[in-house]
Amino acid sequence: MKRNLLRSVGLMCGLLLSAFAQAAEAPKVLLMMSSHTAAAKGDLLTELAADQPFALEVFNSKGKSEEQIEQAWASAGLIMLDGINPALSQFMFAKYQPLLAKYPQVPVIALGDLDNASMNQGLGEAQHQAVGSYFNNAGRKNYRNLMRYLTSQVFGLAEASVDAPIRVPEVGLYHPNYAELVTDREDEFFDWLKAAEEQPVIAVAIHRSVVDYEQQQVVDTLIEGLEGKGAKAFGFFFEGEDLPLSYPELLQDSAGQTRVDLIVNYRSLHYVSKRRAEFEQLGVPVIHALNYTEGDEDAYMVDNSGVSPSLTPSSWSCPRTPAASIRC
Repeated sequence: MKRNLLRSVGLMCGLLLSAFAQAAEAPKVLLMMSSHTAAAKGDLLTELAADQPFALEVFNSKGKSEEQIEQAWASAGLIMLDGINPALSQFMFAKYQPLLAKYPQVPVIALGDLDNASMNQGLGEAQHQAVGSYFNNAGRKNYRNLMRYLTSQVFGLAEASVDAPIRVPEVGLYHPNYAELVTDREDEFFDWLKAAEEQPVIAVAIHRSVVDYEQQQVVDTLIEGLEGKGAKAFGFFFEGEDLPLSYPELLQDSAGQTRVDLIVNYRSLHYVSKRRAEFEQLGVPVIHALNYTEGDEDAYMVDNSGVSPSLTPSSWSCPRTPAASIRC
């Protein structure tokens, strides 16, 4: 009798300790990213969340069973689905819709498909908009404030006032010495650049993500090298949508005169016929750079594929991209 009583007391204590441990465990944020997303993005987000009272996990479903994915989903305090647009978000994450229905208590935000009610749940409208805005405007300041916002406004683990998201344009201009780094206020930017009358001006086409994820070392070195040769140089960025884009307007003045003498393209291009029309509108030479983002020169020299076919300028690409590029 006494032995059974002690066993029951011990079991109850164990259950209580387990409950207290679960209550004390830090909330977990699962960030599920598409294969299009740079590893540097996950690294920067992880760095900026390191001192917060929740755990951020960049969740990779590769190699995990359906049971393991469901277990991670069910125990999360927040799930962020990172697709770059609604179409890719649906392609990557629609398979998880049954989990949203099965675990309605788990907040979920589809960062590339914020208006899709079937892929978003559990956050208040203000929280939903704020988290989406911090994340999609990107950059160190926005990501840092996102982490502080999750701590104070989503999980209620601290009392803190968090600055509003900083708007970053989807089409804009970049220079490492410009105070805001990026802008779409072209007149203000070119007044700051102060190119002399006969000084060559060179624009480098980049992805905005180069700045967002602090991977602009190659671009900054190129700009610095060109300016060391006596030119003025800067970056410009745009999204690769199947739409006419406004970046030619940033590179031309109010009279339609192109402000640059040369473009160096350091990004992959989609919808080539539209990009060609935009380059023709500007009417200056375009040099295409080959991108290699998988390591340094030594890594490139031993890489079996060399430059990825998907990052090769379309004017150089073979019709069938599965063929590896030739290392130059």
